[in-house]
Amino acid sequence: MIFFSMAWRNIWRNRRRSILTVMVIALGITFNIFMRGIGDGFHEQMVDNSVRAGIGHIQIHRAGFHDDPGLNKTLPDSENVERAIRSLPDLRGYSLRVLGSGLASTADNSGGVGILGVDPAQEQTVTTLQNAIVRGKYLSKSAQRPILIGDRLASHLKASLDDKIVIMVQAADGSMGAQLFRVLGIFRSGSPEMDEGTVLILRSDAESLFALSGRTNEAAILLASSRNVTSSVASLNRSLAGKPVEILPWWRVEPFLQQFIQLDDAFFYIIVLILFVVISVGILNTIMMSIFERVREFGVMMALGTKPRQIVRLVAEEALSLGLVGIAVGSVLGSALTLYFARNGIDLSSFSSGAAALGITSSRVFAELTLANLVFSNLAVLIVVLLVSVYPAFHAARLRPVEAIRHV
Repeated sequence: MIFFSMAWRNIWRNRRRSILTVMVIALGITFNIFMRGIGDGFHEQMVDNSVRAGIGHIQIHRAGFHDDPGLNKTLPDSENVERAIRSLPDLRGYSLRVLGSGLASTADNSGGVGILGVDPAQEQTVTTLQNAIVRGKYLSKSAQRPILIGDRLASHLKASLDDKIVIMVQAADGSMGAQLFRVLGIFRSGSPEMDEGTVLILRSDAESLFALSGRTNEAAILLASSRNVTSSVASLNRSLAGKPVEILPWWRVEPFLQQFIQLDDAFFYIIVLILFVVISVGILNTIMMSIFERVREFGVMMALGTKPRQIVRLVAEEALSLGLVGIAVGSVLGSALTLYFARNGIDLSSFSSGAAALGITSSRVFAELTLANLVFSNLAVLIVVLLVSVYPAFHAARLRPVEAIRHV
């Protein structure tokens, strides 16, 4: 305890230098916590927008469907699959779907489209497409063969509300299928691919169109939190063990999004590394200057019987004291700043087009403060402080008492 008391008094001998060092550490911690919080919030919103746009947190198909989709690869024992899904403790919603492709035609134009057959009530628990309707209304079972199309596709087909669209497909049995649909609504999801190349119809109509006789080929699941995806996948694997199904988390379905997040994290850690170098230089300069100013003092201490390891301990505790003060101040500032933007968000309306390209459809991004962020930031800086103190500590411990006492 006596050495820590001495260390604490020593660092305040030169208040200006110590305060500047504490400020460097505190600003570094603040920057790290805040930027990590913004990054976590940005990534979480990207994931949430993607899963709510249609992919869900988890998808279930017949084995091999994801790599080689086909109408003949329908879900085996869909009732058992539904029971397994409903048993998930973190379940928010799920939707059984029919996926296919075909040709959409009007009197003026035609084009290839992806076809999504859904149950409107189920689909609304998984996606937010019902909020993206710009004209007309969402799918309804009471309508006669309704169809939803994106605004870009509507422009290409020159189709409007109540217009007729013919969908032609190759059915599961190899025959050609064709049905006449009427445009019930036009949506704008924010995804160019979906808005110009996807149509939504009732699942019952899709089963009839593709000759699937009540079978589906995808189950999309939405959870209360993306943090529970791994445990939910493991639970489904146990429940459906032995069934010829593939259970895919969102990062398997949308690998580009996962790769982007990993790349973004890599850039962040590079910036953090540069920041730690700056912090290290500031701490090293403060400790070395403190040692050079106290060479005679160290000489007297060693002449009176202070051991080299005690000198090392004293210098390390001086560095640790600076680090702890900086960490405390930085943690408070960083947490306060992150919590402010977690509540109020950052306005991205000026960058809406670029944000939409990254999967951010909201005009605001909210920061996220996590315990892991705080622990990583504080522990990393603490380790840096202790490592930086090693050289000055051993330099002081190697001083020769007689020469140190004569030092001017």
